[in-house]
Amino acid sequence: MTYTINSDSNITIQSSSPNSLTLNTSTILESSQLTYTPNNAGSKIIYDYSFLVHMDTPDSDICFIKLQEHDGSSWVDVGNCVKSLGNTKQLSQVVSIKFIIDSWSGSKQLRLYCEAKGSSHDILLYTNYYWYGAGAQYNKYKCILKVSEV
Repeated sequence: MTYTINSDSNITIQSSSPNSLTLNTSTILESSQLTYTPNNAGSKIIYDYSFLVHMDTPDSDICFIKLQEHDGSSWVDVGNCVKSLGNTKQLSQVVSIKFIIDSWSGSKQLRLYCEAKGSSHDILLYTNYYWYGAGAQYNKYKCILKVSEV
């Protein structure tokens, strides 16, 4: 579902309820890709993405997430827009990835690329796993992307 609010703030919001995904290689994060057209080429763009992540095994670095843009022929990394996820205990939380980037003229496609540290670092995306009473349970969380101009 995508909502576009045309005003001075130029906000686009999209969300989805994806199935859980065990990440052990790389993926494009669900609902992270969009085409955005700023109103003012001199402004700043706030790219804000929230999702649920879960990992049982402690590790200092489990994956990285980077913002990419399409340059017309391929996807390229946006400079200084990389976040690393790690934990010292079990990780099970809503993560918000936020980048502030310079504006541009015209439309541009953006997305989040996520890569696991290795194939043995299974990370559960979009849901978490927990013990409740007599069995295992799963919580699901919508992925939410909000892109705005300031």
